[in-house]
Amino acid sequence: MQHESHPAVVGRNAVELWQLYVAPALHGSGVASQLMSAAMDHARTQLHDVVWLGLSEHNARGVAFYRSTASRRWAFTWSVPARMRIKTS
Repeated sequence: MQHESHPAVVGRNAVELWQLYVAPALHGSGVASQLMSAAMDHARTQLHDVVWLGLSEHNARGVAFYRSTASRRWAFTWSVPARMRIKTS
């Protein structure tokens, strides 16, 4: 997590999810969801109201993961280029 914000991100205390990578051998194992949950829990305990990340629109697997994970657990918005804003509350 990084505390610098992108100018397009609106939040009182935003934090960036800088990188979340899972070894290819572990794709589909649930590890990415566990890491994302831990990152969001950390953001909440540090009183961040927004977690944001940037990713390539060409990263279809990453886009699909964040969309499916966020839509199940958190409010989120997308902007172009692919930037995701997740409300932690």
